[in-house]
Order: sequence, then C-alpha cells, then structure tokens
Amino acid sequence: MEWLLHFARDATDDATPLGAFVATLPAPTKRRPKSSSERGKAFRARQRQYELELEKSLRALRDEITSLEMQQRARDSMRMVAFSGSALAKIVLQYHDLFRNGLPGHPECWLVGQKRPLVSADMQRQVHRQEEFISRVMHPDAVVGAAIGPDASIQQWRLYSAAHHRIEGKVLRTHVSGSPGDLTVVAHCTLRVRISRDTVCMLFPHILHDEALVHRLVGQEVEYHAVKHFHFTPDGRIDRETVDVNFVEGLVRAGLALNDVMQLMSTAAITSDSMIEPKREASRPSSRPSERTELVARADCQMPHTEHPKQPKELPPPKRVGSRLEDLLTVDDDS
Repeated sequence: MEWLLHFARDATDDATPLGAFVATLPAPTKRRPKSSSERGKAFRARQRQYELELEKSLRALRDEITSLEMQQRARDSMRMVAFSGSALAKIVLQYHDLFRNGLPGHPECWLVGQKRPLVSADMQRQVHRQEEFISRVMHPDAVVGAAIGPDASIQQWRLYSAAHHRIEGKVLRTHVSGSPGDLTVVAHCTLRVRISRDTVCMLFPHILHDEALVHRLVGQEVEYHAVKHFHFTPDGRIDRETVDVNFVEGLVRAGLALNDVMQLMSTAAITSDSMIEPKREASRPSSRPSERTELVARADCQMPHTEHPKQPKELPPPKRVGSRLEDLLTVDDDS
C-alpha cells in the first residue's frame, strides 16, 4: 500500500515528473446537468429512432415472408405439375403397353353362322383386363372421335385389330401440357401393321374391283406415325381422346405410288379424325363393267362384325379423310 500512497503524492506534486505531467493535462469539464425537459426530449428521440428501426425491420421481414411464400407456391405448383404430369403420362404409357398388339374381337361379336375362333382362357383374361382398364381410366362421357364413352375407344381398337393381319404399337415419347387440373398428355407413337385382305374389305372396299392394286397392297408391312392427345379431368380420368394417324406418309414410305395412295384414301372408310367407320352404307347401283367383279370380291370378304354389344353414343358424323386433296397430301407433325 505504501507504493500507492507514494504514487498519489507524486501525482499531486508538480516538482515530480509525474506531477508535472498531470499538471499539463486539461482539467475535466463539468457537465451541466440536463433539465427534465431536455431529458424527456432525448428519451422521445431515442424512442422514435427505435420505432423507425423496428418498422424498417418489420417491412423487410414482411417482404421476405411474401417472397418466400411466392417461391413456395411456385415450387408447389411446379411439383404438382411434375407429379400430376408424370402420373398421367404413366397412365398413357400403361394404356399403350396393354394395347400394343390391339384388342381381339369380343366372343359375342362374331357373325352368326361364322366359325368362331378358339379363344384361350389367357386371351379372355387379357381382353377382360383391357376392357376393365379402359372403363377405369376413361370418363363415362369421354369424347373419342365422333362418339362418346369408353366403348367408343374399345370399338376402335377392335376395328383396327380386325382390319389388319398384325398390329404393333409403340410410344416414342410423351409430353405434358396445360395447367394443374387441366392437363393433356401428348403421345407420339408408331403403329406397325401388316395389310391383309380384311384391310381392303374394311378400309378400302372401293378398290376391290382393282385386283392388281389389291395384290400390290396385301402383305405390305406399313408403319404409320400417329400423334394422340389425351385430355384429363382434375381427378385423373381421360375425358377426350383424339388420334391423328398419318396414313398417307406411311403408305408412301411403304413403297406405294402416290397415285395408288390417293386412290386408296379417296373414299376410305376412315374419318378425318383417324377413326375407322364401323359400317358402310350400301353403294348405289353402278353400270360400270367391273361391278360384278367388285360385288363378288365384297362377298368373299368375311368382314368381322367388331361392334361391341354396348354401342357408344355418337356425335355428328365427321368428314371423310379423302373428302379433300389437302387431306391426302398434308403431313401433320403435331400441334
């Protein structure tokens, strides 16, 4: 403690070095105590500054919350589209995988008096699975071409299958368009078929009198390119199915002359939406010499009766594919 006392004495003694240094230091100013009014004003200023900073922080926080909510909604929307789109595209892929080789005729749909083919139990189960799948994924009022209902799709599959010796479908790619709850799956497909005399009878009966053309056509392997659109309801059911098969391009690529293709498609039993007409109206009497030949050829065609017992409701009749030259020569890529 002595050194501390000695230090205090030296600090107050100007003769010592420490005291001389302390003497040079400025004397501390005495602060005037603030009045009550000044203290109140200072307090209010500090309070106002605090409030301003707090409001600024709150605005920044609100802006951040709004931005995060928008990002979350965008992510949710994208996730919904991706999930819904992938799920619906998977349905379309399952659909085409199940029907990749067409749909055999229903056992009750063969002509009376015609020898019925031997249908195995496995084939019967396959047909049942196909019909059940269509009924499950399609809306009861789904629009298919010019008809309404799942049976319209089943009927077209049977007609396409009955009209060809062999049929094999393949999906090349799919993509999804639209917004959640209003999605459309677009499928780009190929349909490889082998043309038989049934093909001529069902699709091109107007050339039966031209045996040379029939001979050139029967046995041909043809690969058609098709674009299918499946529109889905919010609950994931197909309510519209449209098909665009490029018959002209497929027949030309198969090696047929363009004149032959134009003759085939001029009055083919195929509508403008690529649907096969299940029935053909009786032709009016003709005086051409080949009429008897054509009638005999028609009689030789044992055309399978492929209509399902439960007929689909029909819309107004569509245009024929061959009604205009543009329909024959136009190659539709995709919309």
